[in-house]
Amino acid sequence: MNEKEFMQHISKSRFQIFLFSCPISIPLNFILHTWIVIVNSGKITRIEVQKFGNKINKDLGYLHLNILPPFKGYRIFFIGDKPVFNSKLIAMIEGDVGSLAEKMVTFVEDEAKNYPYINQYKYFPGPNSNTFIQWIINEFRAYSSYFKKDF
Repeated sequence: MNEKEFMQHISKSRFQIFLFSCPISIPLNFILHTWIVIVNSGKITRIEVQKFGNKINKDLGYLHLNILPPFKGYRIFFIGDKPVFNSKLIAMIEGDVGSLAEKMVTFVEDEAKNYPYINQYKYFPGPNSNTFIQWIINEFRAYSSYFKKDF
């Protein structure tokens, strides 16, 4: 997904949560990296667990905010910034006050810092970016029809 496509989805008046994925860099490109983007009153925040610790806020461990544009995938090679894999929008939930989207956005904003594996990362079997996404989904199991697969 590119910036223009992404911005067409953005609503400044609704709560939104997006789930993206892309392969990680070669030679491990058979592994998918996932991240979420939340939108609250038009404010866009990318939140993800990365393979390296957060150098800006060490209390966040491996959790990162806005280290890449919301729609940007990983670089194809470990060296250099370009080219990058295209990101894939897996899911999008939006709504008004009282909706599932508001509940999820609020949960991520308030609770991401309490992710139980915030100070751990392993490509395989985890915890990794997919474990973070699964942790969020598990908080909303009552709405399981929105989530078609586990991570």
